[in-house]
Amino acid sequence: MSFNNGLQPAGFDTLAPELCVQIMKNLSVTDVTSLLLASEHMREVFNSDQHSVVAAILKEQPGFEEMLFLQTAQKCENHRDRMLHPRIVNLCYDSPSGPSTINLMGQGVVVFQYLSDNPLVWRSNIFNLTMDDMMQVWKKVKVIDRYVDLFPRVYWRENPEDRRFLRPAEEARLRRAISRWWLYAHHNHGFFHSWRSFQVPRLWDRDPRLVHLRRLNTDEILELQDLWAFVRDVVSNDLCSSPERICRCEDGYVVDLVPWGAEDGRHDTIVSTYMKLAPDQLMYYLDRYSNWNKNVTVNAITADTRLFTRDTETLSISIVKVLEERALLRDAIQVAFPTCSIVDDTRDHPAFVDAWVNDAWPDGRLPLDSDEIRQLNLPEDNGEHARRGDDGTDASLPF
Repeated sequence: MSFNNGLQPAGFDTLAPELCVQIMKNLSVTDVTSLLLASEHMREVFNSDQHSVVAAILKEQPGFEEMLFLQTAQKCENHRDRMLHPRIVNLCYDSPSGPSTINLMGQGVVVFQYLSDNPLVWRSNIFNLTMDDMMQVWKKVKVIDRYVDLFPRVYWRENPEDRRFLRPAEEARLRRAISRWWLYAHHNHGFFHSWRSFQVPRLWDRDPRLVHLRRLNTDEILELQDLWAFVRDVVSNDLCSSPERICRCEDGYVVDLVPWGAEDGRHDTIVSTYMKLAPDQLMYYLDRYSNWNKNVTVNAITADTRLFTRDTETLSISIVKVLEERALLRDAIQVAFPTCSIVDDTRDHPAFVDAWVNDAWPDGRLPLDSDEIRQLNLPEDNGEHARRGDDGTDASLPF
């Protein structure tokens, strides 16, 4: 018996535009992108109300605030008193009723603005974004979606039978941590600024790099540290290892992935050098050069990045320094930090983690001045240069 009665199955084309908008606002960035490719009707609805759909979806993304800091980064921020300065971010667009604005961040922030043509001087803390700016953020979130898919495969690399999708809370932690990694890399691992320090961060120093970590709760810093271990695994095994050893066996050929520089103890430095890549850069090279020929990979990456071997990553050092500051200010030389993994399976019970929540320094500055630090006889930290980088080439370095 047929129940079709000659009617065609209902599709997206039959839905009211208002309902289509609400559907899209409850989807992820990647899902909306796929939906727009599959339905011309949904694409027309999206284009007619693009500003509200994009703003609604992005504002629900964990780490959206870091994405806005990244999108509105200024060259004048490479200063200990201006890094990640509070700002007001709006989306401006033209509506049928006239110019309209959607506030994205910074309600209640004190407004300041003055005239200056110098890019190294703050001119205003009000940023009015266009839809083109928002679509750049949209593309960044799509890159983070790629890492959400990659994380389980790497995390359970050695035990694939235990692999599973991330739970909502785990995915939210991962997205926030990736956004913070991206923001730190933009300011401190690349050459967005005309000058950056090649000294390692020091305890109690008013270092712009430490601002990124001090403004986080301790549990969030530990989650970022867990993400950094994941990034090291990916760079070591999937980017900086090549099929350079092939043995002839009874069943055919066997390819052995050899870590770059493993034979002379350089692999760790090589990995630390390539960990300076920002999330979008790393994903780009993983797509094209994962476990590829070493010389081809090295030439491709170093050709696009100037002074690539000048130093190694500093995020791991910044994390250690800020955690040490938190421990010392709790009047404890040895502190048992909780295990704040991204995955619930290895994360400590909330009762233990809760003692390290809500302890951020929101403005990124130390709660003590230099005189108070000296009065407490807190240990000092001598400066040193960051470790020299190594891109894995066989040519000897001049020093």
